[in-house]
Amino acid sequence: MDFYRYKYRHVWDELSVIKITKRKLENRNIYIDLTDEFIYVLGDIKGEYFMKEEKILSNTGVALEINNFENDKYEQMALKGKLEATEKRLAYYIDKCEALEQRIQNLKEKGYPIA
Repeated sequence: MDFYRYKYRHVWDELSVIKITKRKLENRNIYIDLTDEFIYVLGDIKGEYFMKEEKILSNTGVALEINNFENDKYEQMALKGKLEATEKRLAYYIDKCEALEQRIQNLKEKGYPIA
C-alpha cells in the first residue's frame, strides 16, 4: 500500500520539504547519481525560513543546491502526492471489490445460498 492515510492528514499539513539538487561540476569518469533528493521535516519551515544554499563538494566534483519550497509550490506538490496516493488506494479497493464479486458469483454457481 501507499504511505498517505487520510486519517493522518493533519501530519501532512505540518510537513515541510527540503529539496537537494545535485549537478556535476566537471566531466569526470565517475558515476554520480544526479537525481533530486527530498528531506521531509515535521514542522513548519515554510515561508519565513526559506533558505537556498549551494555547497560545492570539490573531491567529488558535485555541487549540491539545498532549498525548501515556497508555500505555493509545496502545497501543489503535496496535493499531487495526495491525489496519486488516493488514486492508488481507489484502484486497490476497486480490484478488491471485483475479486470479491467474482468470488460471490463462483459460490452462487456452485449452488451456495447467497442473498
